[in-house]
Amino acid sequence: MAVSVKVLPSPKCLFDDPIQIKVEGLSPLQEVTLRASLTDENGELFQSFAYYRAESNGELDLTCSSALAGSYSGVEPMGLLWSLESKTPFKRLAKKNVLTPFYVHMEVFEGHNITSQLLGKCINERKFLGEGVKRIPVREGRLKATLFLPPGSGPFPGLIDLYGTGGGLVEFRASLLASRGFVTLALAYLAFEDIPAFPDILKLDYFGEAVEFLRNQQQVKGTGIGVLGLSKGADLALSLATFLPGIQAAVSISGCGVNSLIPLRVNGFTIPPHPCDFGRMKTVGESGMIDYSEVLDDPRDPATWACRIPVEKSPAKLLLLSAQDDRNWKSELYCREVVHRLRQCGRDVEFYCYPGAGHLLEPPYLPLCQASIHKLLGACMLWGGQWREHARAQEDAWHRIQVFFRQHLLDSDAIKRSGPFPGLIDLYGTGGGLVEFRASLLASRGFVTLALAYLAFEDIPAFPDILKLDYFGEAVEFLRNQQQVKGTGIGVLGLSKGADLALSLATFLPGIQAAVSISGCGVNSLIPLRVNGFTIPPHPCDFGRMKTVGESGMIDYSEVLDDPRDPATWACRIPVEKSPAKLLLLSAQDDRNWKSELYCREVVHRLRQCGRDVEFYCYPGAGHLLEPPYLPLCQASIHKLLGACMLWGGQWREHARAQEDAWHRIQVFFRQHLLDSDAIKSNL
Repeated sequence: MAVSVKVLPSPKCLFDDPIQIKVEGLSPLQEVTLRASLTDENGELFQSFAYYRAESNGELDLTCSSALAGSYSGVEPMGLLWSLESKTPFKRLAKKNVLTPFYVHMEVFEGHNITSQLLGKCINERKFLGEGVKRIPVREGRLKATLFLPPGSGPFPGLIDLYGTGGGLVEFRASLLASRGFVTLALAYLAFEDIPAFPDILKLDYFGEAVEFLRNQQQVKGTGIGVLGLSKGADLALSLATFLPGIQAAVSISGCGVNSLIPLRVNGFTIPPHPCDFGRMKTVGESGMIDYSEVLDDPRDPATWACRIPVEKSPAKLLLLSAQDDRNWKSELYCREVVHRLRQCGRDVEFYCYPGAGHLLEPPYLPLCQASIHKLLGACMLWGGQWREHARAQEDAWHRIQVFFRQHLLDSDAIKRSGPFPGLIDLYGTGGGLVEFRASLLASRGFVTLALAYLAFEDIPAFPDILKLDYFGEAVEFLRNQQQVKGTGIGVLGLSKGADLALSLATFLPGIQAAVSISGCGVNSLIPLRVNGFTIPPHPCDFGRMKTVGESGMIDYSEVLDDPRDPATWACRIPVEKSPAKLLLLSAQDDRNWKSELYCREVVHRLRQCGRDVEFYCYPGAGHLLEPPYLPLCQASIHKLLGACMLWGGQWREHARAQEDAWHRIQVFFRQHLLDSDAIKSNL
């Protein structure tokens, strides 16, 4: 059998899409090297590699196979992307022309040597412009910008996107945001066409023109305007949110929270630049890299307060993202000072600081740039960051940014608006009852949510002889008939037993456009399910495989269910391949209720064999009960109906991180696929 390298679900995707990389046709336990390579628009070659050992079936799957060494080690599904590095020092991978993709060449070589025999290869085409997204150059009045419009009539949230002192017109983040459903204006304000590299002053009314231009777009009317910025663009984002009417939400990425470097003219007065001392610059290493992190004065010094941006006066919602290894400036220190001022005034603010991340927090899977030549300064700037930690931070930040803007911009009155909203059905597990807390939190985030009981509530038995799909069908119809839901899609999410029911609803009931399975097993579990004239039996299990753990007699249930890859169990499968819905599967590696990772991977395998797209994330160290964030880990508890002490698994810190990440992914996923009937067609 010939060796093949596959990129799933498709070799063509958006740059911020995660992929599954598989190698098939190897010998059992064969040692190989995987290499990724990409040539940028300047002809610079970026490469990464990792050593692997094939599984006993002669396959590699980077979502679960562990790299032994190389550019990274361990299980890193996207490691070949985020570890790409140029042999030429100080090169930053960025996209200039968003109309063309990056082509990533994936190759597999015999043994642990990239100079040995090439066994197989493929190409991953990673685009920056989604299907149907329009790119429109803007030269209106003084504006120097590019407008990106998602497909469809909208309305969509409108964003202004600002980069830093490198200047120019940077489009790749804006194009990706438009591909995710935002009307985005990439705005130049330094070093572009007739705009000088370092003007004597920046004038806020220029940015005001950009806000008005964006508000007048037909696809934006009726929604709010947001602004995001990186580095110098971050403090400008806060200034716009403070001084310009109509800005409802702002994101500061690696910002300093004060007016930096250039005076800012605002409505008849000028904010001076924050004091700095270039004598505090440090030269690092033989290459002469500049560590700029000590240059700015301490923001807590009252002598600097005239340079503050008075964010306390801003009516906008704010999200501040900083990096602990930021070597451009101490973004954590500056952001914490802003957060302190806001909270002293009783203002709400979201703030996240990423350990090990560097200054240049970009969209996910762009590799870390620890140092590069600053375009305008001509010096080699040290940006900081550690490879793995920075990659994790970029993934998390990208999801947070989208959740934040969708939450606060979808209408001019995010709390009081009349809809329509995405509709969700929320299902819990065999503990039964009517569980409402997750549904109430989702409603507080803009979803019409129906918490649905189906076991052990009022006249519903704890363990019925059979579950009937038409009961859930009634719930779908009830939700669709709500005035605030009409015209939007219906989604369903479930935990544990509720997770396999969520997949069943998405497969058999019309009108379900998106489903989330949390710690599910991907088969019909425990109770027969009656579906349109036939019955899906429960997946086989052997309670003799239960283990008693510790003196307390906790039950480890993880070995009870039969292997889903055994053909004898396939009559119990949920035929998700037939579902028209978008699917998100979340599993936990330390799940002690059942092996949710194994079962979810089997579902993912079936879907991808059929060419179906599916999102899948497995959380190391997380246990079965993945709840909304900041609820503490429950490693074991008395099952309400079984009366036994069930072991759920999980490690405290890892489980907490997983809950935060999963909560954001769930909201992004449902908003992406449910907000209108065009959401699926436009591949947002």
